[in-house]
Amino acid sequence: MLTIKKYKRINNAIKEYFNTNLFEINQTKLNNKELFIVKKGNEIIGSFFINTKFDTLDTLFIVKNHRGKGYCSQILDYLKKYIEPNKILYVDVASNNESAMKCYAKELEYIGNIQNELVNEMYGFMPKTQFVRYVLKK
Repeated sequence: MLTIKKYKRINNAIKEYFNTNLFEINQTKLNNKELFIVKKGNEIIGSFFINTKFDTLDTLFIVKNHRGKGYCSQILDYLKKYIEPNKILYVDVASNNESAMKCYAKELEYIGNIQNELVNEMYGFMPKTQFVRYVLKK
């Protein structure tokens, strides 16, 4: 069973899970993001951000040796319960990210490609590959 915990302050997550104050993340760059840590037992198996400004799931990451075990689907199920009624959460992914595309295609509704300018505005870089958008609805 997965445990998912939300943090509004990234540095609090670092202190709790990594027992260190060796480095601090500049929270102001992450003002519109909430960090979620995903654990199985006592082991961190992944993380993701929710960007509250753009209503997007950002940077869903599963540790390599835990991929292909259905955790992506479990996280998306969690998010379906987490988001407010009648709210939409967009999920953007680079079209060359095959493992993420496979999970999202099974679980979410595909709504199309994203213009590179929008990716630049949302994520702060101009992509070299096409991004596609899925939507998660409650």
